[in-house]
Amino acid sequence: TPMGSERIVIPARYCGPPQSGNGGYSCGVLANFIEGPAAVRLKAPPPLDVHMTLERDGDVVRMLRDGAVIAEARSCEFELDIPTLPDMDCAMEATARFPDHFGQYFPTCFVCGTKRPGNDGMRILPGVARADGVMAAPWTPGELWADEAGHVRPEFIWSALDCPGGFAV
Repeated sequence: TPMGSERIVIPARYCGPPQSGNGGYSCGVLANFIEGPAAVRLKAPPPLDVHMTLERDGDVVRMLRDGAVIAEARSCEFELDIPTLPDMDCAMEATARFPDHFGQYFPTCFVCGTKRPGNDGMRILPGVARADGVMAAPWTPGELWADEAGHVRPEFIWSALDCPGGFAV
């Protein structure tokens, strides 16, 4: 059933590929409509600067554009075994091994783009940090990413995990 007149717009600033919303950002925006931990699956590239509607079907929330499902979110259980983290010096050194140095596909990506103007974008540039394949990158979120309470907004947490997670896989 429709969720009233609720709409989502992914501003072009939050692109991944040039004509598509960054997956982490887009999923994070939709996850905000789920109570607690959420699993979100993209079904199509999220369009930029267009109104998409929300639809709730039981515990599933869908983002639609002209009736086509763009993404689907549902609540989930979440567990994560976190490996021993590299220290900041190691993370900074790992950035020098960011795959962009070998030719990146989306240089204007909001998260990992190296060709964004000025300080626009997150510039999280992960590289291999250790022999076991763990990747790392430094990122210090600023006020731009914070909510009224000063906490990093969930869509930016999802963003920060998207490209680094993709490179790690």
